This record gives sequence, structure tokens and C-alpha cells, in this order.
Amino acid sequence: MTNETSNFPVTQTSSE
Repeated sequence: MTNETSNFPVTQTSSE
């Protein structure tokens, strides 16, 4: 959740 902004397109799923 640290790179949610950097990899938001990918980490977006993990963030949600």
C-alpha cells in the first residue's frame, strides 16, 4: 500500500 500511487493501476486492486 506504499506504492498505491505509483502503481495505482495495478495496486488499485490491492488497495481496494
